[in-house]
Amino acid sequence: MTIKAGCFFSHLLTIGRNENTPVEGVIEQLTERGLEVTDVDVETVRELGAEKINSIIKQGGISVSSAYYLIDFLHKEPKKLRRIYENIKADLAVCASIGSPFYMPVTCIAEEHESEADREECLKIITDYIGNLTEAAKEYGITVVLEDYSRLRTPLSKISDFQYIFSQVPDARFVLDTGNFWLAGVDVMEACQAFLDKTVHVHAKDLGKPIYGELDVSGRKADSIALGQGMIPMCEIFEVLQKNGYQDAAIIEPLSGRDMLPIMVESIDFIKQFA
Repeated sequence: MTIKAGCFFSHLLTIGRNENTPVEGVIEQLTERGLEVTDVDVETVRELGAEKINSIIKQGGISVSSAYYLIDFLHKEPKKLRRIYENIKADLAVCASIGSPFYMPVTCIAEEHESEADREECLKIITDYIGNLTEAAKEYGITVVLEDYSRLRTPLSKISDFQYIFSQVPDARFVLDTGNFWLAGVDVMEACQAFLDKTVHVHAKDLGKPIYGELDVSGRKADSIALGQGMIPMCEIFEVLQKNGYQDAAIIEPLSGRDMLPIMVESIDFIKQFA
């Protein structure tokens, strides 16, 4: 089974700015190395327009692997929650406009909850939303997916969080973020095995020793590094996924603007081992 090399469209734009190169030129450089797909922010589609995004992606010879959107569940006022629900179809329509098979709402990651009870309440609110979103997404032929986050006091950072959500919303699927579980102090291989049959997408980040001090999450420090060069067992993760029939993308996710292009190139070369 082949794993496709991908990256975030926002990172293509960042590299373009850093290298003073049009995004089309960045895509050309990376497709020559083996880039095939990209994850796109719904907000970027709204800013640039679906027509322009589709044109850039088609011209570059790549395709959209997933769409995502930051949704704020930190404030539980009924008016704000109602607005989130009212926007469900509009958000899904944007995903459909760029041909995305997946939609990942990025939920409640901006702060840690003060108490476990507050965290659990927020998890239930998110689960209710995911249930409604998943049903609505069927009309568009889109699968709703969720990824793990890096702070334990934020919902969707524990294995048990996903066990609960999937028990309530069995049609939702999992995006394995290889670095976030490590930052949360969770065994990434245990999580990988726990959700093998739910995993349809991967956000691939590797982490190295903290030389630049880029990441400090709950006392766990690391720097962004090319895949296969850090402390995350990337080979083992990909091998387990492939044995289970995984054949979607690994979306390379550098966590800083430093050396983003070489990290991307080296990571694509790493992923090609699993083609």
